[in-house]
Amino acid sequence: MEILKRGAKPRHKGEELSPALSRREMFKLAFVVVVVVVLVVVVVVLVVVVVVVVEEVVVVVMVVVVVVLVVVVVVVVVVVVVVVVVMVEEVVVVVVVVVVVVVVVVVGVVGVVGVVVVVVVVVVVVVVVMVEEVVVVVVVVVVVVEVEVAVAVVVVVVVVVVVCCLLCTGALSAHVWSMSHMFGEDPLIQLS
Repeated sequence: MEILKRGAKPRHKGEELSPALSRREMFKLAFVVVVVVVLVVVVVVLVVVVVVVVEEVVVVVMVVVVVVLVVVVVVVVVVVVVVVVVMVEEVVVVVVVVVVVVVVVVVGVVGVVGVVVVVVVVVVVVVVVMVEEVVVVVVVVVVVVEVEVAVAVVVVVVVVVVVCCLLCTGALSAHVWSMSHMFGEDPLIQLS
């Protein structure tokens, strides 16, 4: 009787989703699209700033490589979090996934920066041994410093964006959970 009052029908395997559930899924999909668009805009702005300010081909290539790797990690992270939100819809689980993902992203970024540092150090050593020109060494050191600054800025910005996106995803999950209870739906219903 309560089900008839709400205007809902019990769903069995093969039936279509209820309109409320469909709207909820569409809202989540729209949120994911917005997050991806924001990430792309941030990456483009960072690359343009590096190209205009630094104007060093080597630095630009290194920064682009780092940014591409970080964006790939971020996209994978967002997809994983959204899958967890859609399938589980448990706020506690989402928070745990957010913490784990942030740790993984930070470790991955630190690893990429470490590889860049090792490559730069090897280049400096080769230049010092092969050329032995003070001017060349000074130029290489300046480029190294620029690379480190650019990479540090990119890492900080990307990590901040990732954390904000993941926190927004967790907040969205909590909001969907509360709205589901408000309208009398079962948020733990399994999609078949």
